[in-house]
Amino acid sequence: MNSQANPFFVGGAVPPERFIGRQTQVNACFNAMVNMTHLAIYGSPGMGKSSLLRYVVDPQVWKAKGIDPSKVVVAGVNCADISPFTPSAFWRTVLTRVRSGSPAGAAWISELDQRLMKPEVDAKDIEAVLTGIQAAGSTLVLTVDDYDEALRKNDHYSEEELSKFVTDVRALSNQFGTKCFSTIVASFYRLYESGAKGKAWRIAMV
Repeated sequence: MNSQANPFFVGGAVPPERFIGRQTQVNACFNAMVNMTHLAIYGSPGMGKSSLLRYVVDPQVWKAKGIDPSKVVVAGVNCADISPFTPSAFWRTVLTRVRSGSPAGAAWISELDQRLMKPEVDAKDIEAVLTGIQAAGSTLVLTVDDYDEALRKNDHYSEEELSKFVTDVRALSNQFGTKCFSTIVASFYRLYESGAKGKAWRIAMV
């Protein structure tokens, strides 16, 4: 019997401790996070996008690279888990993830909790929380998996709402990028193929 561990992982995203390879993409992600810029990753299902997102935000990976994660809030959202997808549901999920990833007593918690009490959440609520994160000298790293789901209309999500959502995402990226905000987005397609091209995004193939 071969005692060597099987290097292949089947049935979902690879746990960070089993993740290997993809150094070009890993380096691109860390470059974006450290410099508080934005990165879009695209590729077919099963190519490892979700595994990459999990790996690059793991605190142990950060420490192994000599980066202090204590001033970074990590929030991860999978758009495929928001059903039906609506902008308000997306922004509420972002705020909820930021809340769970924030250290106890963080200066922006009170503002965040007030925003979460609203019946509808929008990009202005994220802007307010990012302003607090910036004032505290911290950074928000937001990973968004299956972003394609945010670029498809549904019975609760019109073409006009989709266009506004994309514009709001781009505006937040441009306003807070290089200051306190980094986003890494995973998609099946190049974002410009989905009508979401913006100057804040760079494209990396997975």
